Amino acid sequence: MSANATSKGWQDWKLLLVFAALKLLLHFLTNTNYGFHRDEFLYLTIGERLAWGYMEVPPVIAVFGKLALRLGGHLFFVRLFPALIGGITVFLLGVMVKELGGKKWAQSFACLAFILSPAFMRSNTLFQPVSFDLFCWFLASFFIVRLVKYQQPKYWFYLGIVAGLGFLTKYSIVFFY
Repeated sequence: MSANATSKGWQDWKLLLVFAALKLLLHFLTNTNYGFHRDEFLYLTIGERLAWGYMEVPPVIAVFGKLALRLGGHLFFVRLFPALIGGITVFLLGVMVKELGGKKWAQSFACLAFILSPAFMRSNTLFQPVSFDLFCWFLASFFIVRLVKYQQPKYWFYLGIVAGLGFLTKYSIVFFY
């Protein structure tokens, strides 16, 4: 592979990384402008005692709650994980658009639409299972796109893993399948 081809490959990913960083920056600048939401207290409390499930939610949110508490439980660290998941979701969205044949303009439009959407901005702000659930839906969609495009059975396996992870995140993933 030539140096020019390597440089071209990096340029393709750089645009998506910029949008992911923009999403993160927006959250980092605004995440501590107001206090904890009452639901965040619940998820942090269940993070104190990890179990395989709770009356309210499956166990993944508790694991992230435990990590946030280990980092000190400060509002910034509690909301760090939804912000990171939001940035990864933006990147994944851009890759999905690229897989579907979208050029830089289409990737930019899709990423900006996600970043500027009030619903997605809100869901990646608060420490709630919605952010992680949304990521599982996007990841499942990504593997379906790859499955249809490349016709390789390994994507069924990946889809099954995402389904299991999604079910441990929020039960609503069953509506996807």
